[in-house]
Amino acid sequence: GKSNFFAAIQLVFGGLDSGPLRAEDRKALLHEGAGAHVMNAYVEIHIDNSEGRLPIDSPSEVVILKRSVGLKKDEYFLDRKHVTKVEILNLLESAGFSRSNPYNIVPQGKVNQLTVMRDEQRLDLLKQIAGTTTYDDRRRESLAIMEETQSRQRKVVEMLEQIERRLKELDAEKKELAAYQALDKRRKVAEYTYYDKEQRKAREALQKMDAQRQRDGGDSSGKAQQAREEAAKGAVQTTERTLAAAVSALKVLQESVKSLTKAHKQQLEEAARLEMEAQQQGADSAARAEAEAEARRVKQAEEA
Repeated sequence: GKSNFFAAIQLVFGGLDSGPLRAEDRKALLHEGAGAHVMNAYVEIHIDNSEGRLPIDSPSEVVILKRSVGLKKDEYFLDRKHVTKVEILNLLESAGFSRSNPYNIVPQGKVNQLTVMRDEQRLDLLKQIAGTTTYDDRRRESLAIMEETQSRQRKVVEMLEQIERRLKELDAEKKELAAYQALDKRRKVAEYTYYDKEQRKAREALQKMDAQRQRDGGDSSGKAQQAREEAAKGAVQTTERTLAAAVSALKVLQESVKSLTKAHKQQLEEAARLEMEAQQQGADSAARAEAEAEARRVKQAEEA
C-alpha cells in the first residue's frame, strides 16, 4: 500500500540525516517473522531530472538513487555507481533539499495537522521551511561566542593592568636597587681600601719587628717581641677574614641583581604576549560581528 511506498522513500531520504543503521536495526528491517531469512534489500528511487536541477553529468534525464542494506553493510548508489552519504547530501542540497527542512517528506497525517495549526505555529513552520531557523541558531551561537570573547578580553585587560602596575613597582624597585648598589659599591671600595691600608701597615710593622729581633740577637726582650709579633699576625689574619667576607657579600649582591633583572625581563615578555592576545581576540570579535552583519543583510535581501 501507500504506507509501504512512503516507508521506502523515507528509508532513502530520511536516512541521510541520521547515522548508519545498527546491526539489529538492519536485521529487523530485512526480516521479521518466520520463514527464510533475507540477506539484503534495496530501494531505488527514479528522479526526473529533465530540468537539470541535479548537477550531474548523465545523458539520461532520469537519475537513479539507490540505498542497499545488508546484514553487514549500508551503502548508497547514484546511477549504479557507489557513492558516499555526504556526496548524496551535497547533491540534494544543490537541488533545494535542505537538511534543516524537516518537511521534504510530509506524511499523510502531517497534512491534517498543518491545516489546523495556529498562526504562530504556521509562521514557525514557514521559518523552518525557508531555513531562517538555521540563521537564528547560528546567530545565537555567534552572539554566545562574541560574549565569551568579550569576557576573555576583559580578563586579559585586567591582567594587563595588573602587570602594568607590577612593572611600575619593579621599575621603582630597580631604581632603588641601582642607587643602593652604587652606594654599597662605594662603601665596599672604601672598606677594601681601609683594610688594605691597615694590612700593609701591619705587614710593615711585622717586618720591622723581625728586623729588630734579628738585631737584638735573642736578648731578654725577645719574648716580649715575640708576643708583639703574634699580636700583629692576629691583626693581619682578622683583616684578611674581614676582607674575604666583604668580597663574598659583593658576589651575593651581584647574583641578586641578576635575578631581579631576569624577573623584570620576564614580566615585560608576558605583558607583550597578553597584549598581542587581546589584539587578536579583538580582531576575531570584529570579524564575527562583520559576518553576522553580512548574514543579516542577506536575510533582509531574501525577505525583500
